[in-house]
Amino acid sequence: MIKLNFLILLVAVLFMSCNPNYVFNDFNSNFESNRWNSNEEVVFEFDNENDIKVSSINLHIRHIYDFQFANVPTEVIIIFPNGSNEKFHLDVKYKDETGKELGQCSGDICDLYTPITSNINLRKGKYKFIVKNKFPSSFLPNVLGVGILIEK
Repeated sequence: MIKLNFLILLVAVLFMSCNPNYVFNDFNSNFESNRWNSNEEVVFEFDNENDIKVSSINLHIRHIYDFQFANVPTEVIIIFPNGSNEKFHLDVKYKDETGKELGQCSGDICDLYTPITSNINLRKGKYKFIVKNKFPSSFLPNVLGVGILIEK
């Protein structure tokens, strides 16, 4: 009976974690000592098989709760299949004016989603996303990972 309940719970969790509205969802958590070095680019590649219109492209940052900075300058470069690129200069806000975390937190880990662009047509082909930390120091502390999420 316990095995059956566990199996049912496992299947339910797997179905809930798969969102059909995600076109692409990738995450890099290879940050040594939870530090995002200023010279470290995080690169994601996405091979789009069909022309599609997406509602949003988001930057996903996972960080430690009570992040010590309210905002951090970040740059995202999208390289399109034809070789052209577009740069997005983001002032990623981690906290609101009252100091409240803007991310979705569970325990001491927070997931923050920041829009990069929205309502965009993606042509068939290979895309590259380059994410750069523009923090004015050698590293940004307490970052657990960075990702890209594209939604229909």
